[in-house]
Amino acid sequence: MKWVKRIADDISPAFGGFPTFVVDPDSLLDIPELREELHKRNVTIEQWSGTAEELPSWNRVHEDNKLVIQVSSDCPVHLIGEVVSEQVTIDISISKLFRKFDPEVARHVAKEYWDMLLSLQDREKPLRTKRESALVIARAIYGIDELYGSLHGWDSYVAGVAESGEAIPQIIVDELLGVSGDDKVMLLADMSAARLASRQTSAALHLAVSEPKASIRSSKKKAIIESVPELVRAFRNEKLLAPDLLALAYKYADAVRAGLGINDREACNKAFRTWLGKNYDLMLNSQNLQVLRLHRLIDQLDGECGSDRMAFFVVDAMGLEPWLEIDRVWRQRGIHSKTIERSAFAVIPTLTNLSRRAIFERALPPQFGKGIHGPSLERSLWTQRFPDGAYFSAGEYEAFRDALYQGKSRVALVDVSWDKRGHSIDPDTETIAEAASAWANKCAVAEAVKEALDQGYAVYLTADHGQIAGKGLGMPNSGSAIEDRSKRVLVFSSNATLNSHRDFGDTEFRPITVPNGQFPLFPAYGDSYDNKGVGSVSHGGYSIEEVIVPVVEVRK
Repeated sequence: MKWVKRIADDISPAFGGFPTFVVDPDSLLDIPELREELHKRNVTIEQWSGTAEELPSWNRVHEDNKLVIQVSSDCPVHLIGEVVSEQVTIDISISKLFRKFDPEVARHVAKEYWDMLLSLQDREKPLRTKRESALVIARAIYGIDELYGSLHGWDSYVAGVAESGEAIPQIIVDELLGVSGDDKVMLLADMSAARLASRQTSAALHLAVSEPKASIRSSKKKAIIESVPELVRAFRNEKLLAPDLLALAYKYADAVRAGLGINDREACNKAFRTWLGKNYDLMLNSQNLQVLRLHRLIDQLDGECGSDRMAFFVVDAMGLEPWLEIDRVWRQRGIHSKTIERSAFAVIPTLTNLSRRAIFERALPPQFGKGIHGPSLERSLWTQRFPDGAYFSAGEYEAFRDALYQGKSRVALVDVSWDKRGHSIDPDTETIAEAASAWANKCAVAEAVKEALDQGYAVYLTADHGQIAGKGLGMPNSGSAIEDRSKRVLVFSSNATLNSHRDFGDTEFRPITVPNGQFPLFPAYGDSYDNKGVGSVSHGGYSIEEVIVPVVEVRK
């Protein structure tokens, strides 16, 4: 990738022996592709937390060590030159990489298009205004011409967003709206709204574009289970213990894959919610090792492995239903042949910056330390816990393999590609299991799992939370979901505001995992905070599908 090489050329030390401090306000050094390129150039990446006490250690760098130190924008950069006698300090940012475009517009362009953006920049005159930048990027990168839309309407572009599953950045859509004045432009920024509008347009034209897909899907599905009263009764058991519930969740997930009826799913989840209300807080503090909880998982698996080496994989949003499908495909591909399956309770609300951070922080949200959640924080927390360990994001596969060959005792890899795929699912035309099957056949993480098994590691897979399909019930005009793509929880900053929205969901469930000063609103099972009637796949709530996640040891 051209943008990767361009940044790497700027910051790669010509030779070792002294540190290169890289001021990195956009966290570019956290991007797996860039880290992989630097690894190929034998560059070592470290982080500076901003304390003066750390700096003297970089006055002594081995001559063979090409050292790059990531510096966030809030660190006291002036201390570097005062303490470290021989060093280089370099600034990198999206605004410097795309210097001809408005930085805020460029920052919202997905990195998959950065090479195209560089090519566009190389042949364009400087574009200094936000509107000029947005309109040129809309035309060249996303294929949207504001003049054509203004003259001929926006239906074809809306249909394109609906079909591709990729919305146009809001900042670009705002500028398109300013030029055209047509409110329909706003649909381009909302994938689910684009799908709904596209279906309505198609229905009006008697095209029924979604029906062929639906019929093809239904012909491949297993026989639908209309009623499983014994499964419902099991969840309703007032004496149901946490270990039994975790095991029962696998039976539920398998039934969902087979087509469990919506009434039975709702009945199981109603009983599950009742169980959570009575037991969730107490269960999180249980000493029973059979009850796995994400915030204690790393320590428990570390103890189980003992002196054996461990490879720990976190697949974002991989609930039990997709895991069962992934397991089937991977067995067919020869990735593994045996599993020991358990399950764990995720942190509620099931949001990445709460549930996944809890895994690496090894604490519940109210006890989180300072810092913003992201790969840098996870990497720092992992290596603090395991000084002989290594952390990688999906995409750093060469560095991951090297860590295995070096015999690192504890290796972690976090994959987010399944979460991205899940958010693009249209539940009217595709099931979660079908999407998981397609993903499992081509995902790169499968080869990383196989590599770890081949190198003799104990390999564990888990997830930060699951996901569920839902229908939009509308979008309340206040509150936030903490996470842009989550549609299964709204979080308010005051209890009074929460109570004023009680018609939109459950205001009573407030587990100890909710951060201080935040008040969650959870929708009913099968609902989501989205445009009314729109189907989407998301997370954030407290259904079986979202809260119970797999913890699986895979073996050759």
